[in-house]
Amino acid sequence: NKGWSGQKPLKPWHRRHASTGFVIASSISALLLPTEQACIACLSLAVLQISDEIALLLQPSQSTNPRWITSLEKWNFSSPLFSSVGAYAAISVLSILPLNVVVFSPIPQSAICMQVLAPAVLAVTLMHIFHHSFTPGEAWLCCEGLLLAGSVAFPSCFNASLLTLNTLSISPTQQVVAICVIGAVIVSVCGALCLHLFCHFNPYARFGAGTMGLAIPSFAIILPAISDTLQESVFYWLALFIESNLYPFIFASMGTIFGIAVIALAPMSSTLYLRKAYHLLAIIVIVPLMIYAWEFVFISLAFAFVLFVIGELLRMTNFIPPLRHCIVNLTERFRDEQDGGRLLVTPTYLLVGISVPIWLSSDARQLSAFAGLVSIGVGDAAAAIVGRSIGKYRLPGTRKTVEGLTASIIAQLLFIIVLHAFFRGITNPGIMRILVAVICNACVEAFSDQVDNLVVPLIAFSLLR
Repeated sequence: NKGWSGQKPLKPWHRRHASTGFVIASSISALLLPTEQACIACLSLAVLQISDEIALLLQPSQSTNPRWITSLEKWNFSSPLFSSVGAYAAISVLSILPLNVVVFSPIPQSAICMQVLAPAVLAVTLMHIFHHSFTPGEAWLCCEGLLLAGSVAFPSCFNASLLTLNTLSISPTQQVVAICVIGAVIVSVCGALCLHLFCHFNPYARFGAGTMGLAIPSFAIILPAISDTLQESVFYWLALFIESNLYPFIFASMGTIFGIAVIALAPMSSTLYLRKAYHLLAIIVIVPLMIYAWEFVFISLAFAFVLFVIGELLRMTNFIPPLRHCIVNLTERFRDEQDGGRLLVTPTYLLVGISVPIWLSSDARQLSAFAGLVSIGVGDAAAAIVGRSIGKYRLPGTRKTVEGLTASIIAQLLFIIVLHAFFRGITNPGIMRILVAVICNACVEAFSDQVDNLVVPLIAFSLLR
């Protein structure tokens, strides 16, 4: 049971409940989107889950190899990948007519093709490429986020996101962030394809192919797009950006390096405490930057996302063996039970869960911008540490404890109180809304088997915005 990069055999995979992810993703869509688009999102999610079940039924046997190898190498049109995509397209077309009756205005053809088909077709493909790494709901949320980034980065080309751009005031900074996010994925996909095509060649040819796969889209598409958005050279802009934010840059760099060194050298007996220590490190580094250097943290998180995605590509492939060995030694300790596939998703989800509320907010005066830090940086860490240390009473149907759930709620409320005390310019959405947001995201984290680093911040942001 070794993968294409020779990792150690994984632990037996526990299939997480697809229906839970469907309910959570539908709830997030209902909270974030207008009525008509929420209906489209729920239709997309429902048909995605039906397609996934059809694909499982059509699959002849369970294989230890990722399904995408059979689907892409043999190009077998009876494979689960093509069967599920075809089933999705057929059911979607049949569902458009009743949906037009439900909503008040007809759905344009562009919405049928892009806003309905695109997220789920991409999600089906993602689930089959990275088998056991995503539930349908998680894959759909990731693909919808990438489509939103593509719509912001290249608004004149397409608008496939359900979160319409007329609800967002797009600034050049947000466009640069979106280009970085979508560009990291494009570059990684091109690099992975080149490495896969040259997998049977000698190491030098494989290295050259991987380098070209990373360099060509970077210098031909991504960097020119950023320069065009900024109306100046991206390298000149980056030098001015660091010069104008020198002290935040030094603080972030020293804080991150020192924090990682301390945590890495600390004699921690449990990987749980190690993971939660990084949650607390994120709070210590990011919160002051959000208050005093908003634009710096806004853009720096996009650069961090690029590093995470490229680092995961290097970890999963044998592109640069010495560097891959270092990355594996550093990241394998953070593998969670929810990381059932080859893709190590929870560290990247932690960064995404903290970043998305910031990217969707205009400034640090909005409490919703802190949704990721409040929910997973404070609440999740408190629940895990207290539940592991003194937890005795189990919540029904889970391994979580009442003590951990209570600690999560109290810690989040205390953090919000301290935040209001030291940063009086922050908006107050109301006591009841704060209580509902805190209790809801704590309960979702406790009772759901989805990756909490992804879904919990989105729920908190939806309720606090």
